[in-house]
Amino acid sequence: MNKWSNLNHLQLNREGRKFAENAFTKAGFDVYISNKKLVAIDLIARKNKDTYYEVQVSSIRENKYKQNYVFYRKKDFKPRKNLLVILLIFGDKELPDIFLIPSLSWIKSTSSLLMQGGSETGKSKPEWAISINRSTIGFLKEKFAFNKQVKKI
Repeated sequence: MNKWSNLNHLQLNREGRKFAENAFTKAGFDVYISNKKLVAIDLIARKNKDTYYEVQVSSIRENKYKQNYVFYRKKDFKPRKNLLVILLIFGDKELPDIFLIPSLSWIKSTSSLLMQGGSETGKSKPEWAISINRSTIGFLKEKFAFNKQVKKI
């Protein structure tokens, strides 16, 4: 058992936002967090006076044996150049693994990691999803590690 397993979902998300804020700050960004919950936006990361990013932060627990599935409703999450996802995976380690996924990656994706789900007529509403399992975790780590990706934006 690790310290992350004692946290409920809301507490884990709060910790995730702190780690995301810290990661952007260490990378040289100014970070702004609103007291009001904006739909699909947890923080704003400003690179310079002309460039800013709206960031959705998602925190999950590592699940070594099953699939993790994180989704964003299409009606609230509209891919664009300045919209990012920070995904934190809390496992047995002291610190979570942090990934930075530009929202436009869903538009260009041919991987089963980033996918579209749901439908207008089905039970599940249309969504953008991250499907993490044994076959996609390597691609996630290779392509979207925070320290690699933050240099590209």
